[in-house]
Amino acid sequence: MDDLLSLVIVGALAGTAVASLLGNRKKGASNLIMNTIIGIVGAIVGGFVFDLIDINPETGILATSISLGGLLAAIVGALIVIVIARAVNR
Repeated sequence: MDDLLSLVIVGALAGTAVASLLGNRKKGASNLIMNTIIGIVGAIVGGFVFDLIDINPETGILATSISLGGLLAAIVGALIVIVIARAVNR
């Protein structure tokens, strides 16, 4: 249960950070939910990519605790997810 809560918190932080970096400053509950989902997917993708290139951000694919390295992996992963989504939508 703690793993899931950590993943949601890191996902929300990463999704919000990426939305701010890319200039999406819309507010509202639905945007927060979408940012969180993108952040969670990004945390999984970022953890996988970091494991693949042998960078240890102090966490595995699913964080057991919130760490700066895990947040960095989630932000990188969320950026990857958004770039792929934008490329597919064009």
